[in-house]
Parts: sequence; structure tokens; C-alpha cells
Amino acid sequence: MCPRGRTACEVLPVHITVLHKQVTGRKLSDPPLHSKSTGLPMKIFDILFVYWYIHVHRPSLPYRPKTTVHPPAKPIGCLLITHLPAKAELRRRPELEGRPLIICDGGAGRPRVLDRTPQAGEARIGESLEAALSRCQDAVALWADTEHYEEVSNDLLATLAEVTDRIEPGKPGAFHLDLTGVARLYGSPDNLHQTLLTACDSHWRPRLGVAAGKFPARCAALQAEAGGVQYLSGNRKTMRRQLAPLPIGQLPVPLEMADRLRIFGIHTFGELARQSAGAVEAQFGPAGRRAWELARGVDREPVVPATLPVSVQEQLDFPFPSDSVTMLESGLQALSQRIWQRRELHNRDVRRVTVRGSLVEGGTWHFERTLNTAVSDGDEMLRILRSGLAARSPDGASRYPVGELEYLTLTLSGLSRRTVGRQHTLWGDTDKAQAQTRLAGRLAGAGRLIPLDPESRLPERRWALGEKLNPLNMPRPLAVESGRRPSLPHRVDLVGNGRWQRVARILDLWEVETEWWRREQIRRRYCRLELDPGKHITVFRDLESGDWFQQDY
Repeated sequence: MCPRGRTACEVLPVHITVLHKQVTGRKLSDPPLHSKSTGLPMKIFDILFVYWYIHVHRPSLPYRPKTTVHPPAKPIGCLLITHLPAKAELRRRPELEGRPLIICDGGAGRPRVLDRTPQAGEARIGESLEAALSRCQDAVALWADTEHYEEVSNDLLATLAEVTDRIEPGKPGAFHLDLTGVARLYGSPDNLHQTLLTACDSHWRPRLGVAAGKFPARCAALQAEAGGVQYLSGNRKTMRRQLAPLPIGQLPVPLEMADRLRIFGIHTFGELARQSAGAVEAQFGPAGRRAWELARGVDREPVVPATLPVSVQEQLDFPFPSDSVTMLESGLQALSQRIWQRRELHNRDVRRVTVRGSLVEGGTWHFERTLNTAVSDGDEMLRILRSGLAARSPDGASRYPVGELEYLTLTLSGLSRRTVGRQHTLWGDTDKAQAQTRLAGRLAGAGRLIPLDPESRLPERRWALGEKLNPLNMPRPLAVESGRRPSLPHRVDLVGNGRWQRVARILDLWEVETEWWRREQIRRRYCRLELDPGKHITVFRDLESGDWFQQDY
């Protein structure tokens, strides 16, 4: 008998109902009447006819439901994280959870809405910030941190690459995957889909769509629930019916084009698909033809796998927020020493250096340097970074961060195997070479001059002599008598025999703070002094112990 709530015409194939009409002159879906030939109710006759057809006639055609699901031969998946910029900002600022949030981009000239939270639903993505705030006055507007969003996308890309390497990043939060043949590695398509969803953190609430093209897969992902999977049929007509009710705003077209389509009375994919291709292309050009094809579920673009970014990263948290250049350079030096000890950089050259810092006021400071010649040691990289930061940008602005930094991140990318040969400049640093030659001749017999860290802020750590690496320019204890200001010298005893010399004036004064990340940090106040006979010396006071020393800087 037929299942409850269904008629025989819904259960049996079409050819059975046609044969029944030829025998009885009546459809199976017609109301039951009494048969004039048999005198039996027609409903009982229908049941006997179905029994005869299945058990006596025994047709060779198999039973097949009317609604058949046709899986795509080459499935394309779209793992979608909706509102990725907004979720990334909420992850950094949990106090904004539940409030209407608008992420804007485009510069201070004419900012536009890049993303929003569901609480700011009246704001439209792509419109001006002024128009969005006029409709959602309680919204909190934040400038887009594109570097942070790119870093989040790269992390998600690296995570998904552990499942399949055929991934193409799309719009922010969208990752297109070629799933052809991948399900065999995981036992079934369901296992593969669950593996992709669980690879992402639950905070992102990912959803997966599977279809026969990249755009249909994205539409399927938009229809899926958070943490769920939505399929579109591989049959072109069936997929077109599934896409028909979707709003026109989901097409990848400019906002102005979507508004013009609504003016013409076209609000859904189905209404656009019913138009002629020539009329749409004549009105909107190639973009209209592309939109018409996408509305019909036609997307011939293949998945082009992206090259996975290979990089090494280290992060340093400052003990307190600081906008000091000295603190920044000290942090870079500590990160450089730490990152070049990583196993990944063994026998490797680096061609790109990226420095990021988190500002206390919000946002990220970013400095990136692409090296013409690959570097293979931290000292050379640190020298290039310092010279790049000291130089001004083309518009005359400083490249140092404007504001206090909370932490610093150093990323090295563009890794390659270290080459044996190295190309030097045509004209070398002759001044430095001549100075080294004169110094070595003056110190004849004392050993060979060896550079330790020529760029160090501490003079005793720049050069050494001999194989035992005896440091040059070591600080010498000095007897100093302070005047009215205890932090400044008034008289000095250079020889230590009680013959004091008065300080005529202080020519220069500066402080050095370095190695603050160690237990015994170094804090010095240097003074360039002019004594009575016209002699110039450099002394410093150790701010930790209070002792005075003489040292040429």
C-alpha cells in the first residue's frame, strides 16, 4: 500500500500511471469511484493493479524516487567564515560583544563599510560610513586592520592545508577547495566535511557548501547553518531551481549594479536567470553576462591552489607600553637573536622581513622590507631594518610607530637555500677598511682585530683583540664629585691620586637602556665633558649601581 499521506502517483514511476490510464481510462490521482465492469471501489482496484504490476508483471525498470539527488562529479567545496573582519575584531576586543560594530576601510577621504556585525544589520557593506551611521547611530566604527585579517586568513589557510592542499582563498573568510577524490582518504564525504569544519576554531563558526562550481558552492555555504554542510545538486536544472530564491545581493557585483537590477524589478537569481543573456549584457556589459551565468549556476572557473606562505615568526611582549626608539631597537635585536636560532633558518637565506606591533590605542603598526640581496645572519638583517626605519617615507613621514607599542612581532619569509657564492658591491667600504688597518698597525703585536657587534649600543661589545676575544674600550672606574645636581659631574679624578680637575661644561648628555629583557639590565647616562685645560672625555654613570666610569663612545 501507499505510505500515509501520499498517493499512488507519487510513489510509482510515470510509466506505471500511464499504463494504468490506458487500462482504466482514469488517473491514479483521481478520486476513487465504483468500477462499472467489476463493481468494486476504484481504490481497491488501484491496490490490485499495483500488486499485479510489481509481483506479476515484474518490470525491468528499477524503482526510483521522483526527487533524485545527483552529486557533482567534481565536487567543489567552499568553507565560509561569515564576517571574518568583525569576528577577528571581537576576538581581540571581547568587550564589544553584542554591540553593533562597523568595520570601515578606504582611508580618511571617503571611508566605506567593509564589514559589520549582525547587530548593525541596517548598515550595508560597500556603502559610505556616513550613510551607515545615519541608519545605525549606536554602532561602534573601527578602522580595518587589513594586516591582522591577512594574518588570520594565512593561519586558517595553513590549518586547512593539513586536510587538502588544493585550496584557493577567495574573499575574506572564503576558501574554495577542490574535493575531487579527497573523500577516499577519509572514508566517506561526510567524514571529509566534518574534518574540514573541525579544523577551524569554534569561534569562527565555519560553514561548508558543496556544489559543482566555486560560486554555487559559496551560495550553498551561505544557506548552511553554522557548523553545518549544505549540498547543491550536480544536475544543472535542479541546481538552478535551488538557486532561484536567493536574493540578488549575493551576486559578486558592485552595489550600484545590484540597485539597478532591483529598479528593473529583478530581486532574485531566478528572475535574473529568466532574462535573455543579450538583454542583460547590453544593459550591464560583460559584468552583466557574468552575473547572468552565475545566477543560472554556471561557473567555469577552476580552483587554482594557492602557494602556502612559508615563514618563521617570533613575538616579544614589552614589560610596559613604550614609544621609545631605544625600546623598539632593543626589541628588534632580541627578536633577531632569538629567531636566527630557530632550526627552520639553518642553512637558509631570507628575502622578506616584516615587523608588526600592537598599538595601545588600537590598530597595528607595520613595517615591511623586501631585500634585494638575501641575508643569512641576524646582524645584517638588523642593520637593514635600522637603516630602513631611520629613512623617511616618500611623503616625508616617519616610519617609526606613532604611539605606544604593547608587543612586537618579527616575521621572516621568502626562505631559500643558502647559496655558496655571494655578490659584493663594486666599491667597498674603504673608510672602515682603512680605519681597521690603522688601528691594527697601532696595536701591532696585541693580536688580530675581530668585530663582535659593530652596531652595538655598548662600546665594549663592538670590537675585540686576539683569539681570546679580549674586548676593546672597556669601562674604567672613575672618581667623580657631583655638584648641586648629584646626577651630573662637577670634578673628576682621572689618575686616582687626588688631583681633581674641574668640569668646564657638559657638551652632550644621553642615556642608553638596553638588555632590559635580562635579569640584570643595563642603564647608563653618558656625559661628554670639557675639562679646564680644554681636554674632552666621555664618562657615564651606571644608573643601577650609581658608580661612575670613563669610556670612549
